[in-house]
Amino acid sequence: MSGGLFWGSAASPRPIDWACLFLHEHWFETYGHTLRIWGLMARPMIFTLDPVAIRHILSSPAYEKGEAIRHQLGELVGQGLLFVEGADHKKQRRVMNPAFGPLQVRRFTETFVSKTNEMRDLWMDLCSRNTTRSDGFLRIDGFAWLNKVTLDIIGLAGFDYNIDSLHASEDAPNALNEAVRTLFSFSITLSVVLQIFIPPLRKLPTKRVRETAKAKAEITEIGMRLIAEKKAAILSEVSSGASLEKKDIQGNDLLSLLIRANLASDLPESARLSDRDILAQVPTFLVAGKLRDELLAVPTGSPTEAELDHLPYLDAVVRETLRLHSPVYGSEREAAQDDVVPLKTPYTGTDGVAHHEIHVSKGDLIAIPITTMNRSVAFWGEDAHEFRPERWFDLPESVKELPGAWSNQMTFLGGVHACIGYRFSVAEMKALMFVIARSFEFKLAVSPVDIMRKSMIVGRPALSSNPAAGAQLPLLIRPVGN
Repeated sequence: MSGGLFWGSAASPRPIDWACLFLHEHWFETYGHTLRIWGLMARPMIFTLDPVAIRHILSSPAYEKGEAIRHQLGELVGQGLLFVEGADHKKQRRVMNPAFGPLQVRRFTETFVSKTNEMRDLWMDLCSRNTTRSDGFLRIDGFAWLNKVTLDIIGLAGFDYNIDSLHASEDAPNALNEAVRTLFSFSITLSVVLQIFIPPLRKLPTKRVRETAKAKAEITEIGMRLIAEKKAAILSEVSSGASLEKKDIQGNDLLSLLIRANLASDLPESARLSDRDILAQVPTFLVAGKLRDELLAVPTGSPTEAELDHLPYLDAVVRETLRLHSPVYGSEREAAQDDVVPLKTPYTGTDGVAHHEIHVSKGDLIAIPITTMNRSVAFWGEDAHEFRPERWFDLPESVKELPGAWSNQMTFLGGVHACIGYRFSVAEMKALMFVIARSFEFKLAVSPVDIMRKSMIVGRPALSSNPAAGAQLPLLIRPVGN
């Protein structure tokens, strides 16, 4: 497919916003599951839905993030796990794995629930003083509130650091809160794309470059202080002559768990991370109806992880939400060497011949359309675009081919670069949904067609009638039974 200079096979920046889903679906329906397209800045790319090909690409060390994407990630989240490749990636992941195990995440559930209950109480107070509508509904910005509570959660669960953005005054915001907000507030515009793909332009002192540098400096200062404090506290716990082994790794937050794992005496010196390596992980951490009946049947407002995991419809709602609305639209890999990629479904080349494999040359780019795969009729059936949690009680066999790390979907990717924190994210989502759906009725405050997806590193909601206002999700809420 031919394309323009800047936006490739699309005539506008649609491939980085929600409308690209329909464009890409049209391509795959028209031309098959494996295509050659022109990406941003007219870069030729292999674009595939083939599950066998994607499993091969995600599990092979022959494929890495391209330089442009790694630059973008490095600018925003530093040289942590999302950035590094090869031996450095293995080293960082080996040390970090214990902090994200099932037992450790289970301990964070109390934090997830208590912080969400705190937000619930604030909403209840606002609703009790609401006199703007006779039906009892209160208009709020759901995105802003969820942004606050999840930042507070990662502050406590990630670093034992009380950000307290739920109660922060707009006139005196928390420094870490402001730094994170700055990093993730920029949309992907033409000027941003040019800086990503044309290295000399990265040196231009644009507003985005200046504000990003300031935010990163703030996170670095706070992060190094937290690391020093926690390392000193951990070392003071270890009595003279005693050793700390991997099996002893415990802690109340992810950063403490990571530092403990890194100090374990049975970890080879060559496998240890420097303080700078540990610091690089900090931004990465930042990086109704039937459901309500099930939730109200739980005899406590502060459930444990085990209680949350025994709510099948809540589990199905979380899975369906993440399937339909994956935070990251797609991923990209660059071949580090020549390779032959197997296919499940052959493609027909321009020569009219069916090909059962892709011959990849070093430097070739491969695009992995996460959201398109999660919503593909070929895998999920004719109702793939519908929000239907019941599908998780009887999945089609075709879904089981998808090489995702979790729940037969691509939201957390798969292979060696699968999202290390997926258990944390899923447990946090369940806690948030449990408290909110149990306590409130809610509906959109605007027409559904006014809600658009805007790419700000991850997809965020915005209004098509006012995209310049940034990320927002206007909701109407009122207490259950009001």
